[in-house]
Amino acid sequence: MNSDTMKLDYSISTEQLDTISQHAYDRLNSQSQAQAQHMHRAVQISLLIGLPALVFWGVLVFVLPRSAETLIAALLALPLAIVLVRFYLRRPLPALPDNLGETAIERTLWESIRQQQRTLAGHYHLQLGESSMNLSLPDGRCKAIPWSKISLVTEDDCFYYLATPVQQIIDRCFLIAKQGDGVTEEYQAALNFMLTRLRQDGKAQ
Repeated sequence: MNSDTMKLDYSISTEQLDTISQHAYDRLNSQSQAQAQHMHRAVQISLLIGLPALVFWGVLVFVLPRSAETLIAALLALPLAIVLVRFYLRRPLPALPDNLGETAIERTLWESIRQQQRTLAGHYHLQLGESSMNLSLPDGRCKAIPWSKISLVTEDDCFYYLATPVQQIIDRCFLIAKQGDGVTEEYQAALNFMLTRLRQDGKAQ
């Protein structure tokens, strides 16, 4: 089959897009929880160190008389304070629960992701050329994708995910179905041509 005639015709359902949206939401939610855990620990450590230090120096400044003896006592107490802080830092600090619960913002984010993804449902036509791929979207728009612009290729059980550098920054990609609408052998041949071309450019494994 000549490369100029190679094409991929496939469809993406709303159910498939909902699954992709859920994975994207789970990834964002996991990142959000990890950040919350780090912030939680930073606040605990700050309180653990800062509050005793503040109380200690407050006593020195406002309660005890300001004298050479006070300064000497502070200097002698400082190593003990350091030892105590190091001891408490080695202890596991109470952690946030694994599931922080879904907030209104997270629900809004999930709905936004799902609505954006659902606009991609429908039929796709991908024409494979020597220098670029031409993708016709369900809404009638066409996108020319130079092979040289593809910087990342990943996959799951149903799709290949192709992304340009700009798409990687904004967490977007082109979806290429592993199963097409037409003859299986022809679809697989075109898919193999696409993957071979991407491997030549070092984009696919």
